[in-house]
Amino acid sequence: MIKTLENPPEVIFTTAYPEYAVEGFEVDAADYLVKPFSFERFLKGIIKVLKRMDVPDFHKGAGSGNMETGKCLMIKADGRLYRLEYNTIIFLEAFGDYVRIHTTDKGLTTHETLKNLENRLPAENFMRVHRSYIISLDKINFIEGNLIRMGQTDIPVAAPLREKLMTELDRRSKNTPA
Repeated sequence: MIKTLENPPEVIFTTAYPEYAVEGFEVDAADYLVKPFSFERFLKGIIKVLKRMDVPDFHKGAGSGNMETGKCLMIKADGRLYRLEYNTIIFLEAFGDYVRIHTTDKGLTTHETLKNLENRLPAENFMRVHRSYIISLDKINFIEGNLIRMGQTDIPVAAPLREKLMTELDRRSKNTPA
């Protein structure tokens, strides 16, 4: 079908038949994935498409291993791939190998570890404050004792991380570089 189109879209072929890969690349496919493939491998294919399409703001992290597209986090949840802008994320909450991502307009649960997501988020905007929570530093309502109010939710702050959090907030209030 792709061969018949005058202006074909960017395509990533997914198949169980590796013998057709050459034919896929003859039609200038962005990528060819042989099943089963990992979510990370799928994201690499998406990154190839975004590069080929010259998507604006697709610079930070491209090819650096974190597979993000500048100002967003790509998350697989409910059988779909979601693009979450960093500035919409309020906090992340771990439940074993699952993480609930709370945003300004929805909540998504993904089958990833909090550690993996921590490595994919920009450290200048997000901080782990507890073994089960990462917060957006820009979305803090207030801090009272060892609790941080994020939206309508109170997030516990682990004692060993409290000083690091307060130092970072102080640095940000003075607007000095890290």
